[in-house]
Amino acid sequence: TGANEAMLAPAGARETGLYQVRVDIGIINLRSGRRSVSNDFHFTFLSRAPPPPGARGDGSMHVVRVPAVMPSTYQEGMEWLSGRRRMLESLRIAEELGSYAAHPSALPAPGGA
Repeated sequence: TGANEAMLAPAGARETGLYQVRVDIGIINLRSGRRSVSNDFHFTFLSRAPPPPGARGDGSMHVVRVPAVMPSTYQEGMEWLSGRRRMLESLRIAEELGSYAAHPSALPAPGGA
């Protein structure tokens, strides 16, 4: 088994601290040495950290800027676009669920019933 990671920081992510990581899981046939991808996982992270010691403010977490990633090939561009779409979908879901944070009992029942 093995994994290759690709970090995608779509446009606007630097200021929000959001970034997308794709991990490809591979299989190696020990007899032939042939490699193949068996699965991939996509994660959206929010980069936050406590303020540095001695900093003024309320002590709340602050955004840690994420380096911008610019694709240099068509393949990388398509992966970047896919990461951006996944990140935006994660944001949409987080905003939708955020309305339930104050009132967890308002969450829909499992199965939509």
